[in-house]
Amino acid sequence: MFQKGGPTPPPPPPYDAEVEYLSCSGDQYIDTGLYGESELDYEVNIYVQGVSASVYYSVLGDRYSSSARRYTLLLYPRNVNAQHVYYNNGAQQVATPASNTSTITGWHTYAKDGLDVYKDGASVGSFTQESYITPNTILLFATRNDGVLSNPFTGRGGRCKFSKGGVLLRSFIPVRVGQVGYMYEEVSGLLYGNAGTGTFTLGPDVTQ
Repeated sequence: MFQKGGPTPPPPPPYDAEVEYLSCSGDQYIDTGLYGESELDYEVNIYVQGVSASVYYSVLGDRYSSSARRYTLLLYPRNVNAQHVYYNNGAQQVATPASNTSTITGWHTYAKDGLDVYKDGASVGSFTQESYITPNTILLFATRNDGVLSNPFTGRGGRCKFSKGGVLLRSFIPVRVGQVGYMYEEVSGLLYGNAGTGTFTLGPDVTQ
């Protein structure tokens, strides 16, 4: 028998609304389920808050130590000598603002594409090809140092994606279910919840 009418509409997404961002206080983070390696790429959109303390904040990553098997993006948002530091195994690339008296606060997009790294579309530097893998899966809004949580991020997180060899592996968008924040992963259709403590603070709903 033939079914009358048009095609069956897709099921509704498992969230109530997409939000502009999830805000982290330093206790909330997402486990991506991906291991860091030289071939893994990312693009992440975040809002950096200005601070005066000498503290590094991890946007994403995991590492074995401070000098080996590192796949990490760290920010140092001081008013003076602010830095963005991209790590790939034992190597690093450091970007600083145009003026050493400026900050890196506000919305920015950070990316790794192949061996090249970017900030807001501008090239920061390049790595050499290395064979390694992180000891644990990559966290979003924090990192682990040989399994121990370190350098949690304080600020707002927007969209984020990971790919390898041109294949999209994760495409995260911030959403809410009721008043609880999640990252909805578009490839699998799954919700990724807070793997830390407390709760994300929600940004406003995205309006069409």
